[in-house]
Amino acid sequence: APSTPTSQDRYTDISACSHTAFASANGDASLPSCSSAHSSYSACGTSPLEVSTLLKQIESLTEQLTAAHAKIGMWEQCMQQLLNCVMLSPDMNDMYKDECSALIQQALSSLEQIEQVHYAECSFPSIPAEAPRIHLERWQSLAESEWTLRWAPSWSMQVSFEGVQFVHFKCLLRIYDFKVMGRLRLRASGDLSEISLSFLELPRFRLKTECSVSWGSVPLPLQAFLESAIHQEFRRWLTEYMVAPKEVVLNPPGFQPKQGLTDEDVEKAKRAVELARQLSLAHEQS
Repeated sequence: APSTPTSQDRYTDISACSHTAFASANGDASLPSCSSAHSSYSACGTSPLEVSTLLKQIESLTEQLTAAHAKIGMWEQCMQQLLNCVMLSPDMNDMYKDECSALIQQALSSLEQIEQVHYAECSFPSIPAEAPRIHLERWQSLAESEWTLRWAPSWSMQVSFEGVQFVHFKCLLRIYDFKVMGRLRLRASGDLSEISLSFLELPRFRLKTECSVSWGSVPLPLQAFLESAIHQEFRRWLTEYMVAPKEVVLNPPGFQPKQGLTDEDVEKAKRAVELARQLSLAHEQS
């Protein structure tokens, strides 16, 4: 005579039926359909009412999960636009230009093969379609959240310099095709007047270089060495200033209290004039 199912057997059977129904509800063709689960309730040792209840619970949980994903997607889109409007505005990009120009000139000037850096020119357009792609990992509040970031802007830089490697040379180095990917911690004040950014670990970072020689010749090993030196300088900067526990603190100009012209504004204007003079002189000589 067949034995009476125990409570453990019934639990196992119900779990198997619910797993079958859940897989069917999510479109897994490799498992039996929900109708198959209904028809096999006798074999599972469960009643039609129990199977129906399980299916309704699965349907309710699936709807809640879909709604949660939609809400997270909405937040991600809002934060993506916020990042682009606040931290990648034309004013902020001007600040990044100054920082990157100084960084590149410092990297090249430290090389014994480089005698003089004439200028470093940056093109950092603010394009909404190039906003960083972010995915929410942890949200506590606007003052504490973590995101996975992927960013590939159409930014580029041009550096004019001359030096000696067996023979004298003068060339224009183009730096382009930037790509950054990593996990980012974001902390912002309620009025967005202060935003702190830091990577939880050193992000994956890539750039490309292209060298155009005005006169003389630059051996291929030196071109590869220049690209490596610039890449290492960016890695050094990220490690020193932007990898946790270090963080970069930004103060977007558009969200600051109204104030008069500061000494920093005057110095920034002087640097812009000096850079324009250097560019004009370099173009006249070339």
